[in-house]
Amino acid sequence: GGDGGDDDEDDEEGSVASSAASASTVASGGGSKKSGATGSKKGSALRSETQRGSVAGSQAGAGAAPIVVEPVQRELSQLYTNKESSWGFEKLFDIGKLYKFSTGYMKCPGNPPNPEKLQDGFVVVNVEIFSAAGIHMEEPELDKDLTQNGRQRVNWTVHNIKRLCDKIGPKKRLSSAEFDSDGNWYFDLYPNGFNTPEGEGMMSLYLHSTRRQVELGEVYKVQFKLGLKKINPLPEDAELDTYDPVYFPPSSSCVSVFTPKQKCFGKQRYVNLNTIAKGRGNPEGTKEFTIGTFESGGGGAV
Repeated sequence: GGDGGDDDEDDEEGSVASSAASASTVASGGGSKKSGATGSKKGSALRSETQRGSVAGSQAGAGAAPIVVEPVQRELSQLYTNKESSWGFEKLFDIGKLYKFSTGYMKCPGNPPNPEKLQDGFVVVNVEIFSAAGIHMEEPELDKDLTQNGRQRVNWTVHNIKRLCDKIGPKKRLSSAEFDSDGNWYFDLYPNGFNTPEGEGMMSLYLHSTRRQVELGEVYKVQFKLGLKKINPLPEDAELDTYDPVYFPPSSSCVSVFTPKQKCFGKQRYVNLNTIAKGRGNPEGTKEFTIGTFESGGGGAV
């Protein structure tokens, strides 16, 4: 377990086709970022940076030591839909620093540059966009009834998991819509893991405070579990008196205090993709966690 990525993670390009096959995400006890329906586009790695190094170097006068500065860079990973069509940064940069000659952000007119004409200068902003189209996710749904332990369960269905894993690289995430459950939350799912070894096949899943909850300064101590919904229960499992429609992987329990600074918590090593694709080794080949046909663009239950 442990902290997950925050709002500044990026995503790779890729075209992801939606399918009838799907996956369901279940959280028990806890509780998501704005998402949408089929045909939406994930704005992956919308990155804005102001170039300082080259500008500052050209502004150093003859014989003067160059101003050594680094670019200001922010990264954003969000799902763009017809409902949520605009994302960005409300506080990208301190404008006071922009109009300070010594910072090197502003390109000053003149040769050598004249600090007195800084107001007539310009700044260079680069934006890199990588997107994956055709992502299909359902909005999180709360179970009508509480569990025997008095917990509220939240189900999140993500379609076409296999294609997502093929097209979305490591440290790239999908964010669910927001939901209310003893707080205001959303899920972050990393199909290829967050800071996990390449090729390991581990997925990462985190519970995340919403922006509204963070801005209000609210603090929550939350105990929750991250599990896999059993789409096709094994016969021997379904017959048990203690049958649970959700499978909780080892060490799936989480306890965390969510604050404006500690905004997310979950499992870096949530579950292996093979578990979703093949189940837990049932000899009859029942795909316990799969909706549809996994290898034909289907999904898995997360």
